[in-house]
Amino acid sequence: MKHKLLYRASTLVLGLSLGVIGVHGLLTQGFSISLALFALAGVGYLLHAGYFTLHSDASEVKTESLWVIVIAAVLGLSGVILLLLEL
Repeated sequence: MKHKLLYRASTLVLGLSLGVIGVHGLLTQGFSISLALFALAGVGYLLHAGYFTLHSDASEVKTESLWVIVIAAVLGLSGVILLLLEL
């Protein structure tokens, strides 16, 4: 159960990271297809993770999959923090 929750939380963080990158770019640089796709992908990740967190009865998540998504979430969150701090 804890692995599944960590997996879903990491997916939420990753989706939030993508969404923030897209929205930040749209607000600062204006419209572009790539930034709009980042924002939409982020929203899709958030909706996916939120829905499956609430409605999924799936079995445990494999350890390999868990750590891949956790590392991706950490990298994505780090990128967003650097982007917002403009470092």
